[in-house]
Amino acid sequence: MITYLGQRTIGEAVPAATIAVDCGTSGIGLSMPDLSGRISAMQAQLAALATMPPFPTFPEMVAQASFNLAQLQIAITVPGIPPPPSIAGAIAAFEALLEGLLAMAASVQADLTSVLTVGELLAVGGIYAFAYDGTRGAFGGELQSAINSETPGPGSATTRALVLVAMDSATWAGMSQAFKVSL
Repeated sequence: MITYLGQRTIGEAVPAATIAVDCGTSGIGLSMPDLSGRISAMQAQLAALATMPPFPTFPEMVAQASFNLAQLQIAITVPGIPPPPSIAGAIAAFEALLEGLLAMAASVQADLTSVLTVGELLAVGGIYAFAYDGTRGAFGGELQSAINSETPGPGSATTRALVLVAMDSATWAGMSQAFKVSL
């Protein structure tokens, strides 16, 4: 027996796809503020590191040399303590981290664009949904009759259809989770 399920959008006919798009959109949407915040913080730190102080005076250079000598003595006498990092090394590390975050943000943005595109496609209407439960031999005639009575236009109108057939109840139950198969 053919049951007309009504006219639907692609998303209504395939609710599992709509759920997947909603989950993808929410997950990506939730990660974007965190990612943007991290990038902004990294950019601020990089800008702070990049502002170099003016060229030191001779007494300042002597004081810095004394400090560096003390640090070197500590590093020699206490194995395992690394020497202090250079400002150039710190800037390079921040730049590498920032580049990685920017690449991640671009990837997340591309994923979001893809998910939103699929979401737009799911809103396309004009799907006439039918469910069939009966013998194989009666399928063709019942489907033809249902299409003729439930869709607009003459019998000669171009019709395109996708028919998925489940031969056992377990497969039908699985399809019922992905596709709208009842009223």
